[in-house]
Amino acid sequence: MVDKNGAHSPAVHFDETTVAVAHERLARPGPVPSPGGDGTLGQAYFDSLRKAYQPSGGLADVDVLAFTLEAARRTGSESLSRLVVLGKVFSFAWGTTFWVPMFQFESADLSVRQASSEVLSELIPALDGLSIAAWFLQPQAALQGRSPLGTLDADPAAVLRAAHARRLAVHR
Repeated sequence: MVDKNGAHSPAVHFDETTVAVAHERLARPGPVPSPGGDGTLGQAYFDSLRKAYQPSGGLADVDVLAFTLEAARRTGSESLSRLVVLGKVFSFAWGTTFWVPMFQFESADLSVRQASSEVLSELIPALDGLSIAAWFLQPQAALQGRSPLGTLDADPAAVLRAAHARRLAVHR
């Protein structure tokens, strides 16, 4: 979906209960519940995340992506596990699988996108992976109601400021 400013903003449709639970949960520090958590979010939530991330490259199974990156690896490039540990990319667990949103990588060569890595430097100390995945999709007042994912290419500095504000809000 393209907004009035020409930025790509993934469309995601949650039912009213899921929206209410997600907004309430994201307002508090800590992890967003997944299956096996408090039971308020289930497969429909994950399916909504997958659908929302599809226009920006989708979600990749961490094992498949690690193999793909290793096969394409150039001298000096880092493994996926190292990228996650260093906070250059994020992943989140759902069920028995870890997932990586592919917007974090350049499509041409699978290098890490600098803009997303900089935003993560603000979010990782404050939020877990699933909370970060949800944050990138949620409209933000600081971004004139646009999502961070939909704004990242057009105005990475604004997304970085919004991430900084989110981190500060969590640590209050």
